[in-house]
Amino acid sequence: MDDKKKEPEQAKDLDEVTADNFFIATQALKEMTEDKKDGD
Repeated sequence: MDDKKKEPEQAKDLDEVTADNFFIATQALKEMTEDKKDGD
């Protein structure tokens, strides 16, 4: 808890990175799903 108060910027960066990873994972999953539809 104290660490977050000391370095709010670092915590913000971590949140942004997590959001980016989630977006990339979502896009990858979407592409995989679309590929399966095309395969059928």
